[in-house]
Amino acid sequence: MRLYRLMPKLFLLTVLSLCCATYAMAYSDNLTWHSDIDKARKIAAENNKHLLLDFTGSDWCPWCIKLDEKVFSTPEFAEFATGNLVLVKIDFPKRKQLSQAQEQSNQ
Repeated sequence: MRLYRLMPKLFLLTVLSLCCATYAMAYSDNLTWHSDIDKARKIAAENNKHLLLDFTGSDWCPWCIKLDEKVFSTPEFAEFATGNLVLVKIDFPKRKQLSQAQEQSNQ
């Protein structure tokens, strides 16, 4: 009987959690991460923005993964980055296969 009374509150909490997660994901999904640093430099110069280079091990580095989750995925970062930065992600994964051109570009 007690669980029955809690169901509306649990449902509301679940819906609010999903809304917050969707909101954060929507902002981070709108960010463009470049992998070609020369192209990113040109874009930054044309738009008078700074470059942010993220050297990452996206599938093995715990601190890189945490940085993505705690900073790069926040609406605050997305808002700041959209107006001020050109983002470049230089990835050195262990399990994910990169194209040969991307590996050369990273080096």
